[in-house]
Amino acid sequence: MGFGLKFRHDGWDFFSQYTWWRSERRESKSRVTASDDFQNEVISNIFFPNGNNGMLETFRSNHARASWKMQFNALDLELGRNFWISKFLTLRPFVGMKFSWIEQSFRHKHRNIFSQGNTLAAVPVFALETDNTFSSHNKMDQFGVGMRSGLNTACTCGKSGLFMATLLLANVE
Repeated sequence: MGFGLKFRHDGWDFFSQYTWWRSERRESKSRVTASDDFQNEVISNIFFPNGNNGMLETFRSNHARASWKMQFNALDLELGRNFWISKFLTLRPFVGMKFSWIEQSFRHKHRNIFSQGNTLAAVPVFALETDNTFSSHNKMDQFGVGMRSGLNTACTCGKSGLFMATLLLANVE
């Protein structure tokens, strides 16, 4: 969504643009068999650091559920001035600010966790919930502000043709 305003003095203009994007994904997988050999029905691997030697130890689960959400917002503000370089060519240099804020969330849960010997002795005690389940919620919030500058150009080609191009540089931290 954008909004623009042309000032009456000297050909200056102001432009603002807002970008809004939401996305999410959910997935769940299970492997349940009638046999006692459920270890062959692996759908996910979980890695825990081994306290003895610092190596990662692999544990498996035969039920996993995960969800991911992302919210992206950006606001661009710019001030520019249009110049006629020739009868057919215009240039519009501009400067401004860019604001962005992003929120992400990732949740996952694993049930029926087991290791190669069907022992959970090496799993950290804090990691497992009751009923042999492991879950985690990771969240990230980011806000950034930066400069934005660039150059718009337009070239008329005959009575009905128009060629337009934009060069844009932005730095958000």
